[in-house]
Amino acid sequence: MKPSYRLVRLAESMARTGLGRSAFYAAVSEGVLPKPVKLGRASAWPEHELNAVVAAMIRGDSHDALRDLVQRLHVERAHCGREAAARA
Repeated sequence: MKPSYRLVRLAESMARTGLGRSAFYAAVSEGVLPKPVKLGRASAWPEHELNAVVAAMIRGDSHDALRDLVQRLHVERAHCGREAAARA
């Protein structure tokens, strides 16, 4: 299955997690939610990263497990889309 690289803006990101603005940014600061991708002055979050974190929250993963997941997701960002570029 092809990964989705859709970016989600703040309002939708907050709705997906069920967190308000302050709690959402606190979770990002704590490393429990992924950092945003900057789009000039705007910010957005990769949809697949939010989906992975929300699924972990639903499973009841601990904050430490969520932080580990977010760290892995950030490492994967460095390789995002390289497979497709290598085939072209």
